[in-house]
Amino acid sequence: MAIIFELKITLDDRGNFYVSGPIHQTMQCYGMIEMAKDSIRRTSEEDAKKVQQAKLGDIMAFAKQ
Repeated sequence: MAIIFELKITLDDRGNFYVSGPIHQTMQCYGMIEMAKDSIRRTSEEDAKKVQQAKLGDIMAFAKQ
């Protein structure tokens, strides 16, 4: 696998924010950021589907055991 484009975003423990990569290629950088945001949203949505909220009836049935 060859890396075609790499954009690195770093936040250190002092709150300093760094961006490295070909930031002069504005549109490609914005595109990469949007793709990263979509990946994060998708992961969050998938994780939310894994956790199901308990219904009151389920809680009451469990409490009676």
